Amino acid sequence: MSNIRPSSVKIRKLTERKPQRRPTLRARIARGARAAKRRSYPVRERYYRLTRALRSRGTAGWLISTEATYGGYVEGVPVRRTGRCDPKSTAALRRATMAGGDRMLRHAYAPAYARRLRPFVPEHTARELAREPTRGPSRAEPAGGCRRRTTVLEIGVLHGTGLAIWCDLFPDARVVGLDIDLDPYYANVNRLHSLGAFRRNQPEVYLFDQLEPERYDIAEIIGHDTVQVCIDDGHHSNRAVLNTMHAVLPFLDQQFVYFVEDNPGVHRRIRAQFPQFAVESAGELTMVSRDADRSTLWQVSCLSAL
Repeated sequence: MSNIRPSSVKIRKLTERKPQRRPTLRARIARGARAAKRRSYPVRERYYRLTRALRSRGTAGWLISTEATYGGYVEGVPVRRTGRCDPKSTAALRRATMAGGDRMLRHAYAPAYARRLRPFVPEHTARELAREPTRGPSRAEPAGGCRRRTTVLEIGVLHGTGLAIWCDLFPDARVVGLDIDLDPYYANVNRLHSLGAFRRNQPEVYLFDQLEPERYDIAEIIGHDTVQVCIDDGHHSNRAVLNTMHAVLPFLDQQFVYFVEDNPGVHRRIRAQFPQFAVESAGELTMVSRDADRSTLWQVSCLSAL
């Protein structure tokens, strides 16, 4: 029998096993708080559904209530159709599922949406929000009293909960939804109707691939309208977000707000590629708008460079 001893490295590996660290008290408290918060969502959704009629249209509470009324949070929706350029493997896509109906309550985007959408809501809703008479025309109604039709564009439709919210908030607007897979929306649209959605406005839906926007004629979809409100709740990758912004850019109105959801770092890329816009970041939500001073300076710099 050979008398070979294991090396000192192997001995150290065998003898120096690191004991598993127990989570600290602070970590256990934080984990428990997150678990309690998750358990509270169904109860809070039920509360907001019951109190929707008491809330002023367009406020943060109303946005949460309306989202809850039209179905609230859904998860486990299988991915059945993707674009040709999706980087995920076939096996990963087969396992992947989608979730939605979580922007207002679970992601807590409602206050930001209420604040940034307020200039674009119909005039009577703006008065209701302010609880005071209006003084002069609002941004949604130019001087002269002739209000242009608002166009709301949402990328990433899923079950259509967002479209139902925008149709209630903007009853006279054109509401357009784009998605690579519209089957979940068509499967859920009858349920939305039974819950009271689309009574005052009907959305339009079209196929669109954020990773290959050039395959679809967005100019034909938008037509002669301009987009005042755009919501990107689709693929969420940096590439998809920037592709979509470049595709929608020619159709943005002089006054617009552009929301990008569930991507905490894309605001840096947007600032770099769109220096003429004002970019606000709040956690996983990015809001883009036209800053008059910044746009003017950017146009002057571009002209001087020619």
